[in-house]
Amino acid sequence: MWPPRHPEARLKARLTDSKPIVDAFFTWCDEEAGRGLDEPPTAKAIGYARNQRIALQRFLDDGRLPYTTTAPSASAAEKPSGGASRLWPPL
Repeated sequence: MWPPRHPEARLKARLTDSKPIVDAFFTWCDEEAGRGLDEPPTAKAIGYARNQRIALQRFLDDGRLPYTTTAPSASAAEKPSGGASRLWPPL
C-alpha cells in the first residue's frame, strides 16, 4: 500500500502521469467506434467507456478521489460471505 499523499500532490501526479494515458484511451475508443465494430462485446465496452467518459475521468479533476473503490471494500474482501464463510476461521 502506498503512503497517503496530499490531494494537490496526487492531482499533479495524475495530470502528469495518468491524463495522457486516459486521453489516448478515449481517442482510441472514438476511432474504434467510428469503424463500426462487428464484435458486440468490444463494441459494448467501447460504447460504455464513451458514455461514461466524464465519470471515468473525474479522478483527474479532484485529487481527493481514489483511483479505485477497492480500498473501501477491502474489509469486505477479508472475510468471505456465503457458503465459503463456514470454512473461514473465526476472528
